Amino acid sequence: MPTLYELSIQQQELLDKLYWLDSGDEEAVDINADLEKIYGSVEYKLNFLSTLLLEAKTMTENRRAAVKKAQDRLKTSEIAEARLKEFIKTQMEVFDIKKIAGDHCNITWCAGRESVNLEGSDKKSYSAEVGFDCTKLPYDCYEVVTVMRPKMDVIKSHLENGEAIMGAEIVRKPYLLVK
Repeated sequence: MPTLYELSIQQQELLDKLYWLDSGDEEAVDINADLEKIYGSVEYKLNFLSTLLLEAKTMTENRRAAVKKAQDRLKTSEIAEARLKEFIKTQMEVFDIKKIAGDHCNITWCAGRESVNLEGSDKKSYSAEVGFDCTKLPYDCYEVVTVMRPKMDVIKSHLENGEAIMGAEIVRKPYLLVK
């Protein structure tokens, strides 16, 4: 059975022949019949490929579900590990135990290093809305940082109105809808 590439070459050759013939010619009727066979073969192959696509899509969804389950189990085990570690640390503090030499591991309680905790901050954002206002600190204790981000909706609006913006273009990405 010919490949899609070979079928497209055959189709082009037949269309080239058909171009020079009159519509009532016997050879034109034969060429039309051959073109119908090619279209049928292409349709059959595309139908087969769509079946493969659905199988690949199902496999992807199953793997995505397996990854989600694995991530959930990982998160559960991380929480259990953190709770157990905190419990051991608390017990070592309460009983003033600095080191445990066990059969499988050694555990050492450390006082930790000193750091600054800003009340109400989440370490990522120090704005008044979050709960900590840096402007209440002495001037030499904070810095002002400006972040620039492109406004995609405004850029799109300008491009749609015919304005040229260097480095920006409207792009349309074709896709398949598979149900």
